[in-house]
Amino acid sequence: MLIGGQYTVLGVNFVQQLLAVSSPIDYHLYESDGVSDEQEFSARVPKPYFIRNDYTDYYLDCPANTMISSVFDVLRFEKDKFYYSDVLNNGVLCFSKSDGKNRLQFDMLIQADSIEKRKYIDLPENIFQEQQKNNMFFYIACGTNQLDKEHIGVSYSLPKVFVENSDGGNTNLAYYNYPAIISRNPSTQESAPLIPLDFNLYGESFFYAHFNFSMAGEQILMGCKKLTWPIEFEPEEYKNNVLMNPFCEEFYETENPILATFDKKTGKLITRFGKLEECQKKSRTGYYYSNPLSCTYGKEVLYTNGFSGQLYISSLKNLNKPVEHYSLFRVEQEKFPPVDSLNFYKYEYVKPYNRFFDRCIQDIKLTRTHIYCLVRYGMPNQAFSSKDEYTFALIDRKSHLVKEFRLPHYLDYEVLGYGLRDNGKGYIQPFAFLKDNNVYSIRLFTEECRAD
Repeated sequence: MLIGGQYTVLGVNFVQQLLAVSSPIDYHLYESDGVSDEQEFSARVPKPYFIRNDYTDYYLDCPANTMISSVFDVLRFEKDKFYYSDVLNNGVLCFSKSDGKNRLQFDMLIQADSIEKRKYIDLPENIFQEQQKNNMFFYIACGTNQLDKEHIGVSYSLPKVFVENSDGGNTNLAYYNYPAIISRNPSTQESAPLIPLDFNLYGESFFYAHFNFSMAGEQILMGCKKLTWPIEFEPEEYKNNVLMNPFCEEFYETENPILATFDKKTGKLITRFGKLEECQKKSRTGYYYSNPLSCTYGKEVLYTNGFSGQLYISSLKNLNKPVEHYSLFRVEQEKFPPVDSLNFYKYEYVKPYNRFFDRCIQDIKLTRTHIYCLVRYGMPNQAFSSKDEYTFALIDRKSHLVKEFRLPHYLDYEVLGYGLRDNGKGYIQPFAFLKDNNVYSIRLFTEECRAD
């Protein structure tokens, strides 16, 4: 018999009790006994100010042999290029807009090529062929973003496989996921050199969320978090270490960065920056409510952890010292329930806090005069859902005045996602990615979006 589950959720006692059972037990559906997290949760309703329903639809022309499924992470629409990471295609679909036409023409599907796929596999040829025949190698396309004016980057988890030891007739192989960014020019379909991300796979104390990245000159920015709860580790590994135990108050007096930068050429770590907020300290939820985002305007870097509603601007030369601070919304930490030490080290611990962290910034843009945000209202840390509500928010950098508009919630379309489009001239527009039967379109809202 094979069983599976998250060890930190099941617990040591559960596993020991399960192994001790030797006789069959009657079938029972335990899920029907209680109320699910989603049934128990109810997000606040966004502000009632709807964005003006004035839009332009752009229809996607996709080859018959290329299907569109669901969106991984953030939708990108930069100038005339629309692209996103498609789950079933395991790659990035790229489209471009032609002048005077309401069509988005298909450019290419970006996927790792055969050379990139084998880049970190170090095996004798006979073993490689056997492993490949048995489908033991996995290539996972994650997030995507613009690398420069011509190239689109796709973060990948590529297989790093090598012979760990060979003793007699037994050969043991080591498998790792190696993070890298592949680069393509959609206009010419030419490849550029792969960017390795030089993580310490064997002794790192941080997890780097390379699946959502942005560029700042020759630096790659991505989220980071300490390798502790809520990532799957046994409590015994961290609960006596104040540097790693988020349920310990002293943890929040240590450095807890939320973003990291890497050199584009070498892939080496440059620095980590940002911090956990007071609401995370008071709730003792550590990195659980964390969705780090960053973007740039010139030499300015805008960043946020998403759930706190707080945004910061730093210079690229001094990321650890923000020069501007803005508040899109605040978490009502004065209404938090008392800390429940009985549920420390369990995922059940966060359930009372979900209703306070029901807003999350999903995408950000920065111009000379304003900050633009796409905000999701819904169950924290869940996949895109048709039940979620989205808003488009603007912050005036001079007055700090916030304007927030509720985006349409469609019943006659299947909504695949929402995003922010930058036309390259300081004009930021929200859009919806829609499906009507087998017709796909981008609905680009054209009014009530200008900050002026």
